[in-house]
Order: sequence, then structure tokens, then C-alpha cells
Amino acid sequence: MCNYSISSFNRRRRPHAPDYRRLIPLLLALLLLGLATTPVAAHGIEIQDAVPAPGSVLDESPSVVTIIFTEEVIDGESSLQVLDSQGNAVDDGDAALDLNDPEHATLVAHISRALPDGIYTVSYRVKVLDGDVTEDEFRFAIGDKYAAQDLAPPVAGEAAEPVTTPSPTLEASSQSPPADPEGDDSPFLFIALITIVLIVLAFVIIFIARRRSPSS
Repeated sequence: MCNYSISSFNRRRRPHAPDYRRLIPLLLALLLLGLATTPVAAHGIEIQDAVPAPGSVLDESPSVVTIIFTEEVIDGESSLQVLDSQGNAVDDGDAALDLNDPEHATLVAHISRALPDGIYTVSYRVKVLDGDVTEDEFRFAIGDKYAAQDLAPPVAGEAAEPVTTPSPTLEASSQSPPADPEGDDSPFLFIALITIVLIVLAFVIIFIARRRSPSS
């Protein structure tokens, strides 16, 4: 009778092992929260085709400038301008998304007046569906005198004239600096590290819970 009372008392006083398995949903929620709040590296949209083409030399003034991008852009939040060597806009100011393009990836600007010979800059700012914004420019020229030589970027406040010294081509000067690969990959490395840490922690908690389970 005494032994039964002591054993019953010990069972009542025995502390219950904490159920670590209840922490698993919390860890999963923290993992999802971390993935949702981690910044994703922005990506730059690229030109698939353009008329006039970057770095091209035309015989006569174009009546329209068209840029086709590699993905859909947002109408009303994307712009396109054609500038002369003085930085003045020479297009009609009606640049907009081409509604005839089912991919919604084409911007068009019209030029109603004949442009004189010179170097012109096509400047664009486009926003894609995920919110990333890309700003860039390229140049083209009008006039046979620019056909036999490389074209330097126009200098603000000076007329664009043929140059006699070697200089970068229009197409080369329009390219953006190469992106830093380490900077682009750092958010993904951070996500991978957090994911691995949480998975390992979850397995450790499951292992401890099984070791301390009364059934074991």
C-alpha cells in the first residue's frame, strides 16, 4: 500500500517533457515570413529590337521611333523621348505603349517634322509588372557624313560634328556598366542560408522531441 502511494506520488510530481513538436509550425511561419520580407534583386529589362537601331546612321529623318523590350511594360509609367545634341526633345511628345502589340512590350514615339543631320539620343524609362524600373538611352545619327566613322556621344551645349579621333561607338556607349554578380546574388544567398538554418533547427527540435517522448 505504501509502495503504491509513493509511486503514485512520484508520477504526479514527475514534470512533463515539453512538446517541442508544437514549435514546428512556428518555425515554418518564420521561414515564410523571412522569405516574404527578404528583398529580391532587381532585374533590368533589355531591348529586343529598336527602329532606328542603336548606333545606326540614317539617310533621312525617321518619322517614328520604336523600341521593343524583352518583357511587358506598364503603360502610363513608361516614357520615351528623342533628344537632339542640345538635349531638346524633337519628338511629338506622344510616346506611349503600342496597343497593337499583344505582348505590351513596345513603346512608340512619333516625329512629325524632318530632323536635320546630327546625332540624336533616344532616352527611355520603363517599368515592368514586378515594379522594377530601368532607365537607359542609345543614340543614332542622320547624315552620310557620320557613316564612315565612329560617333562620339553628343556633348551638352555643343553641336554634334564628326570627330577625327577614335572614340566609342554609339552602341558601345549606350550599354550599361556590367552588374556586380556578387551584389545580384547576395539576396539569394541570404535566403538559402536562412532556409538551411531553419531546416536544421527543425530537425534538431524533432530529434529532441522524439528522444524525450514518453513512448520512447
